[in-house]
Amino acid sequence: VEAAAWRIYPNPSNKMVYLEPLNSMGAVHIRMIDLSGRTVVEHRFAQSDAKIPVDVSALKSGMYVLQINGNTHYKVQVQH
Repeated sequence: VEAAAWRIYPNPSNKMVYLEPLNSMGAVHIRMIDLSGRTVVEHRFAQSDAKIPVDVSALKSGMYVLQINGNTHYKVQVQH
């Protein structure tokens, strides 16, 4: 998935998803949300100048919504 501000890969993934900012974004708050609306992963990063690793290895296979800073959303598929 590639959008104006982020490159997210690999997607689908089974261990790690990387968020790569295409521009410096400052502080970043990310949440992975399952399809029932529960937050299953949440992290805050002080800087987003480099790629950000997100461990998805403990999640069940399925679709998730990756929310960045509360307003940007991406679909992420986890496959085991």
